[in-house]
Parts: sequence; C-alpha cells; structure tokens
Amino acid sequence: PHWAHAFSAESTFDDTKKDVKVAVGVIADAAVRAVKAYLGDFTGLLGIVDTLRTQVMHLSWSSNQSSERQAVVKYDEYSGQYAVLIIERQSSSKDLKVPMVGSKTYTAKLKIKFKRAQAKNDAARAICQRLMDNAAGDLVKTLEQMKIF
Repeated sequence: PHWAHAFSAESTFDDTKKDVKVAVGVIADAAVRAVKAYLGDFTGLLGIVDTLRTQVMHLSWSSNQSSERQAVVKYDEYSGQYAVLIIERQSSSKDLKVPMVGSKTYTAKLKIKFKRAQAKNDAARAICQRLMDNAAGDLVKTLEQMKIF
C-alpha cells in the first residue's frame, strides 16, 4: 500500500468555571479549531468538524467524577482521504469553602486523538474500506444485540 499526508496528533483541553456549560463551550470551541488545523487540505473530511462542537456539547457532562469516549471514522472514497477522531471526556466538580456562601466549580477536560492519511493506490484504498466496514460491522452487531422491546 502507498500512503500520503499521514498525520497524527493528540491534544488535551480543559477549563474550570462556575457553570459547567461555559467550561464545555470553551473547550468545544478549542477542539473545533484544533481539528480544523489538523485536517489541513483534507476538505473531503470536513464532516468531522461540522458535528464536533455539537457532539462535545452533548456528551454526558456532569458534576460527578465521570468519563466518556466516542470515536468518529470518515473515509472519502473519491479522494482516498481517511481520518479517525477519538474524543475522551472527563468532568468533575469541587466544592469551594467560602464562608457563609457555598460555591462549586466544574472542570471539563477533553482529550482528542486524531489520525489521518490519504490512500494513493488500490491496496491502501482497500485497507481504508476494510477499516470502515469493521467500524460499521461493530455498530451493526451492537444494534442487533440490543433488546428494543
């Protein structure tokens, strides 16, 4: 297989505010800027960025110590561009000891792992398609195992 434009990056964003939504908004905006920069001229994969802010904002942010992980895989068959974006969320809260007034701060932390490459021949394209099929196959297995009613 022959590849071009291979790139891998990992970033961590965190913010602490009195309102968890404000902290999450700050890191969501930073994450979108970073992933746009990571994509470079891979315009066929911009769909990853289009949904990233909404995806981050709607993770299960809470005041408890908690974490969550999501992954997005995108492959543009026309250009041969392939990308994987993994986001890991962590959130927590801390009670501040303020006399006569209770106060709490929320910390939101987001870790991003991003990888991209461009398939330049049929062997590399076949690998990308197999990776996409595996991701979709895992999803279908999960759906088939769910008990709906």
